[in-house]
Amino acid sequence: MRRALLFLVVGFVTGCGRSQNVRFDLYLVALGPTEVHGEALGCGDVLVGVEQTAKVIGTPLETALQALLTAEDQGNLVNAVRRPDLAIESVTIDRGKAIVRFKGRFKIRGVCDIPRIEMQLKRTALQFSELDTVEFLVGDQTLQSFLSLKE
Repeated sequence: MRRALLFLVVGFVTGCGRSQNVRFDLYLVALGPTEVHGEALGCGDVLVGVEQTAKVIGTPLETALQALLTAEDQGNLVNAVRRPDLAIESVTIDRGKAIVRFKGRFKIRGVCDIPRIEMQLKRTALQFSELDTVEFLVGDQTLQSFLSLKE
């Protein structure tokens, strides 16, 4: 009896100490023109999901977005979102809607970067079944307003 009790206690403690991992797709861009298959973005580009596994930091959404912000290019797949001075300020999820606020700035090198950034973020977020919609903010601006090429 004593051995069985000890086993249960040890099993419970080690089980609680395990870190949880989450699997998700990290969406990167194959620059056009390309033969790569995926979701067409415009400018001949294609959005491609690359499977990842990471230790959960906050929520699975936060984990996936953090991975996207720091992901390096992978072969012919580029990450238009990656910026060293860009970070997630907050994430709130309520009744299927996520609001993600970033601090820092996205770098827009031209008109083709706008759909790349928008769709990388949107697809990365909406892959999670608990989300129906997502809104991205950069400071106090919507992502669409921030990415506008108007000065």
